[in-house]
Amino acid sequence: MKRLFLILFCLIMPVTYILGQQVLVSGKVISAADGSSLPGATIFIKGSTVGTSAGNEGEFSIRATLNDTLVFSFVGFETREEIVRGAGDIIISLDLSSLLIDELVVIGYGYQKKSLVTGSISSIGEA
Repeated sequence: MKRLFLILFCLIMPVTYILGQQVLVSGKVISAADGSSLPGATIFIKGSTVGTSAGNEGEFSIRATLNDTLVFSFVGFETREEIVRGAGDIIISLDLSSLLIDELVVIGYGYQKKSLVTGSISSIGEA
């Protein structure tokens, strides 16, 4: 019985070590439309509170466990999910979002004489 337990332990231990191993995933987040970097893109591990944001050139690095799902998002772009297969550099391209804005609210504070304003002023009522 002791020998069976020892054999099972020796077989299962390496598997749990490999599955629980953390790797450093780094890379760059870019726009699929023109290849420009997306500074400030959000990267987080799905189902957790672990995350980071891309730097000025869209670069990022995050520690994740193998088979974790990384979620990449940026305002105006579609969210993309990628499964962590190992350590290394990756390039993630995000597609522009096809959502249409139904409503836009612009609020301005302050006052100015109408004769001093060089732009345009308009008031829009309810539709």
